[in-house]
Amino acid sequence: MHRRVSADLKSGQYWDAIDSARSWLECTSYGQLARELARIDDDERASLIALLRDVLLMGGPLGGPLWGAPLLFRYDSPTRDEVVFMPPKRLPAGSVLAGWLPVYLLDSEEPLGFACKPASIAVPTGTLSAAVLVLQSSDTEAPELADDWLATSVSPADDERVMLSAGPLLPWIEALEAAQLMLDEIAIAALPENSPRRESAGQISPLFLSPNAQALASARVLHLSRFAAAPAKKPRSDLADPGKRGRQES
Repeated sequence: MHRRVSADLKSGQYWDAIDSARSWLECTSYGQLARELARIDDDERASLIALLRDVLLMGGPLGGPLWGAPLLFRYDSPTRDEVVFMPPKRLPAGSVLAGWLPVYLLDSEEPLGFACKPASIAVPTGTLSAAVLVLQSSDTEAPELADDWLATSVSPADDERVMLSAGPLLPWIEALEAAQLMLDEIAIAALPENSPRRESAGQISPLFLSPNAQALASARVLHLSRFAAAPAKKPRSDLADPGKRGRQES
């Protein structure tokens, strides 16, 4: 379907190109899109990716704009095998909605045009995980996040703790790629130095994530890398006030 979008772009029919791109995304998964774009020459692919990124930012079931913060975290609990992250009740200024997306969406067959439906997600305890916290803004500017907002959005219950590393706020599809990149790189870092899988660290090729954002996401991995192989100590609350329950539910 890329030929129709490219033809509209080349003829200057930009509104038609947006409609064609939206139709393409509504019937194409991330994996299908990656395979189709891989067969296109560099210049045409760059134009298509720029348009698709903007359509995904502004489109989807919720409308837009939709932004995302990629998070790498480890949640430890003495009693629970998994916790549920609920959509934050307190929204940053300029936001009208918030919720969570799992990183496995990139591997699913769900069309990208309908994939951004942030809600609650279940995450395992005692292991490193990644997710995206999505925000819908009231205008075209990304919301301003207070320093403690992400921390309070995943604040643990009593006798539990969470270790958290967050990337920059990005268009939601880039944030999803950044979260997957962070999770993949920390898994590779935990492998023995002579493992052949370490060579794949430089072969992770997101479709939409810019090189600068990719470098920032990779840098955030270092913040949690020392916890990858470390056994969990007796859980304690690092983020929540004593006696205050967190936002998670089992």
